[in-house]
Amino acid sequence: MICETCASLEAFSNTLTKSEFLLAVRKVRHENAIPLPGDMWLECIDRKSLQADRVDTDDIVRIYSINSRCLDIPKTINLRFGNYQPWNDNGSSMTFEQLADASRGVKRLGVLRADVDNLGALFAAGFVDHEDAHPYRYTTLPRYMALSAALTAFFQQEINRIVEESGKSWLPDAEPSKQRRVSIVYSGGDDVFLIGAWNEVLDAGLALQSAFRRYTGGSVTLSAGLGIFPPHEPVGVMANVTADLEEAAKLIGDGEKNAIALFGPVSSGGASPVFHWDDLRSKVLSDKIPLLHRVFSGYSDEEQANGNAFLYQVLSLLREVQKEPIAIARLAYALARHAPDKKRVPPEQAESYDEFSRNVYRWAMEPEENEALQAAILLHVYAHRKEHDSDVQ
Repeated sequence: MICETCASLEAFSNTLTKSEFLLAVRKVRHENAIPLPGDMWLECIDRKSLQADRVDTDDIVRIYSINSRCLDIPKTINLRFGNYQPWNDNGSSMTFEQLADASRGVKRLGVLRADVDNLGALFAAGFVDHEDAHPYRYTTLPRYMALSAALTAFFQQEINRIVEESGKSWLPDAEPSKQRRVSIVYSGGDDVFLIGAWNEVLDAGLALQSAFRRYTGGSVTLSAGLGIFPPHEPVGVMANVTADLEEAAKLIGDGEKNAIALFGPVSSGGASPVFHWDDLRSKVLSDKIPLLHRVFSGYSDEEQANGNAFLYQVLSLLREVQKEPIAIARLAYALARHAPDKKRVPPEQAESYDEFSRNVYRWAMEPEENEALQAAILLHVYAHRKEHDSDVQ
């Protein structure tokens, strides 16, 4: 029940991510071709068939290759763009539902939007040196062209390699994966839009920021928003919410940008947690996540559910500490009440909980550490929660 053009688009849309297929602009209509202005038609053709002369080329006006130079095929223009996506074993691309199912813990999609900070100022004043006797000597057209080309190369070429490579995960016990379950929805100019398994989208975002910092020598920064959604959420809604998160990252308190905003307003009691990238790595992922993992991982399903419920209680109290001083007493009581019986648990488990309890009490009193702990608790719970548990908070 869709129009012919939409059916044609659906028929060959997956081929845009496969280098063995080419797009041909033709004068004559063929099966599954898409109409173009000027009485032309856009058709997907197999490269091997074309090279073996099994495709009639008399009516071909132009051929486009995707991320692959075809010097041996006349009339070919190579298009480079970010088009990485994960595949099922049968060769089909993974659906949103499959990407969500591949997530660790809660089965949700992660959506990340990121773009370059202060791009307008970069082009307006990036080559101006007011300390020079001739401050505008470097503001030449070739330099601006080179800058634009360098950004384009990163977001249209390097992005595929960055997203595809499965490096170290922020999860302490993550198992190696054959591929990163993240799809590039859009990448070009100065911004990126990724969708995939929520925990792997965070991995991809961290890898992207690290690569961009190396690429620019740290002179240009990137800000991003990461949202978590059910797989059937409309893409437009996910894009709008994540765009708001991206804007929140650029409005980080110290004005330095180079930050990421996580989750969404509901997840943090009205305000999204925002961190500079290095603070996210050091204060949340390297410091607090491993401690939570040592204390609350390796439980049975029932114990895990109880542990998550306790962490939600701690989370609620952490949010109240800055508003109501009595909340710190309630937090101390909750931590003491949940302490394991040292006669019934291994010594290392009791020691880990004592370390957790001491640190939580200390972190709760420091606003930045408090926010980092809240983010760490949410990430840990999402990664260790079953689908029958309550919805994402």
